[in-house]
Amino acid sequence: MILKTAATLAMLAGLGLALASCQTLNEAECQTVSWQTLGQQDGAQGRATTYIGRHQEACSKHGLPIDTVAWQSGWEQGIRQYCTPDNALNRGRNGQSGENNCPADLSAGFSNAYQVGRAVYDAQTERDRLTNDLNAATQSIVSAATTEERAVIQTRLVTLQAQVPEAERRLSRARERYDDYRFGGYRGGFPGAAGYVAQPTYGGAPNAMPVIQPPLIPAYSPRPVAY
Repeated sequence: MILKTAATLAMLAGLGLALASCQTLNEAECQTVSWQTLGQQDGAQGRATTYIGRHQEACSKHGLPIDTVAWQSGWEQGIRQYCTPDNALNRGRNGQSGENNCPADLSAGFSNAYQVGRAVYDAQTERDRLTNDLNAATQSIVSAATTEERAVIQTRLVTLQAQVPEAERRLSRARERYDDYRFGGYRGGFPGAAGYVAQPTYGGAPNAMPVIQPPLIPAYSPRPVAY
C-alpha cells in the first residue's frame, strides 16, 4: 500500500512538472517580457493569433496581465517573415508542417509554394523507399531457402525494377518544378504583397507555372539477378 501511494505521488509530481513545462512563460518572464518582441517571434514561427491565449493562461496563474495590443503588433510583423515563398518552399522540401496562418494577401501563395516543395519531399521519400526495398529484395533472393521463396522474391524484384525508374522520373519532374518556382514565376513575390513585381506570363496567365516537359531518360534495362 505504501509503495502504491509513493508511486502515485511520484506520478502526480511528474505530471505537475510536465504541465509546468507546457507553460509558455514563467512568472518572471510575464513581468519582464517585451510583448511586441514575443509577438514577432510567435509570428515568425507561423503560430496563429490564438496562440496569445497560451501566454494569457500562463500569466494569469500569477495574477499578471498581458499586453495584447503590443503582442498583436509584433505578430503582424513576424507572420510576414514566415509567409515568404522561400520559407514555404523550404518547409515543404524538408517535410515540415505547412501550417498556414498567413494574412489573406499571402495565404494562397504560401500554400502553393509549400505544395511545390512538399512534392519534392514526397517524391524523394517514395524513391528512397522503393530503392531500399529493391536492395533488400536483391539481397534476400540470394539467401532464399526454397525455389518457391525465390520465385516470390523474383516477382517482387521485377515489380520494383519497374517502379524505381518511374519514381526517379517523378522526383526529377518535382525538382525541376521546384527550381522553376523558386527562380521563375514567383521570384518577385506574391500577388498583392508589398513590393510585388509582376513576372513574365506563361500561357497568358501571370505567374502561372510553365509546362515542364518530363526529362528524357533512357529505357531501364534490369540486370539479371545471379543466384
